[in-house]
Amino acid sequence: MAEQIGDGIVEIAQAAPGTVGQPIGQVETLTGSVAAIRADGTRVDLQAGDSVYQGDTLESGADGAIGIVLADQTTFSMAENGSMVLDEMVYDPGTQEGSVSLSVIQGVFTFVSGEIAKTDPDAMTLDTPVATIGIRGTQLAMSFDPADAGGDGLKVVLMEEADGFVGEVVVQNGGGVQILNVADMGTSVASADAAPSAPVQFDRSDIVAAFGGALKSLPESAGGSTYGAEEAAAEETDEEETAEEEAGEEELVEEEVAEDGEGGEEEVLEEEVAEELEEELEEELEEELAEDEGDEEEITEEELAESLDEGFDTAAGGDTDLGGDTPPPPPPPSDDGGDREGGGGSGGGGRGPAPRDRRRARAYGRPDLRRRGPRGRHSAQHFGHLDGYGRQRDPVDHHFWPARRRDAIGRHR
Repeated sequence: MAEQIGDGIVEIAQAAPGTVGQPIGQVETLTGSVAAIRADGTRVDLQAGDSVYQGDTLESGADGAIGIVLADQTTFSMAENGSMVLDEMVYDPGTQEGSVSLSVIQGVFTFVSGEIAKTDPDAMTLDTPVATIGIRGTQLAMSFDPADAGGDGLKVVLMEEADGFVGEVVVQNGGGVQILNVADMGTSVASADAAPSAPVQFDRSDIVAAFGGALKSLPESAGGSTYGAEEAAAEETDEEETAEEEAGEEELVEEEVAEDGEGGEEEVLEEEVAEELEEELEEELEEELAEDEGDEEEITEEELAESLDEGFDTAAGGDTDLGGDTPPPPPPPSDDGGDREGGGGSGGGGRGPAPRDRRRARAYGRPDLRRRGPRGRHSAQHFGHLDGYGRQRDPVDHHFWPARRRDAIGRHR
């Protein structure tokens, strides 16, 4: 058999185990865990597309939410940790007359009235432990927390539908009655004996924050408004993901800092040891250089002293008197090439200067006195060479020094 529910047809088989009577609505949206406890006590875990029956008690888990469309297109949604009972529904599709009675036990809900409330403003009621709510062709959001006894246990807010329509909500109990007919106006009820509070205007962001769990699950076919709850939820999700990423990055940074702290001391010690070794090596090199310079200075001074003590000897080995007539040091060599006469004087035949002559040359800054080849013009034998007039010739530039007299045995004075 089949029964028409709104504009659709719901195929109904004969009463199956766990069902009582005919279905009065269908699950349109569902997330997490939501169960239906049938009138006979059977518990069924609901899925999207399942039917719900008169007398069912709906319960949502900590992560659950559900949206249901009833036969007359009345829609409602229940957020997490909610509980309600589908007490009764009578509906004649031909005349669109009937009645809907639902009981709220606890949780957050959104309701949008259907065809029944349009024909009879008093035909749809919501019962709570502290007050009865009449819906007159409109949308409302509500929450009830039985643990908040003496506080704002019941909260009711009139909402504007997606097409801009705003109806009316009546909240009443033994303490009084309150009528809401302005969008985003709300009231609260503390207990069954306390009158509903004076209406208060709510900001829509506050409405989304308080009833967003139910607004997100409201079926789209209802024509109700969600006040941007889905976008707000998406932003919240993005913020949570961003916060998680930042927290993860902070943890990584802390771990890296911790690792650096553990290994940093070793690196610092290694760097200090390396610096100390470099300083020691530099000091050793400086000391070696200083010692080498000192040795060179000592050697130079010793050689100079030897040269001054020995005087200028002739290439033949004779001693030359360095008395008052000693000539000044020879001038620097000229560029004219000088005398190309080979060294034929006594003593060496062009075989190069003796070691003491090399020392003498270094002492007087005359490196050009070094031997340049056999019988070269710079050979050491030029020292002491006299020409036919008794004059001594400079061994490099070949300038003649004044002749000196000889004594009785032929020695120079």
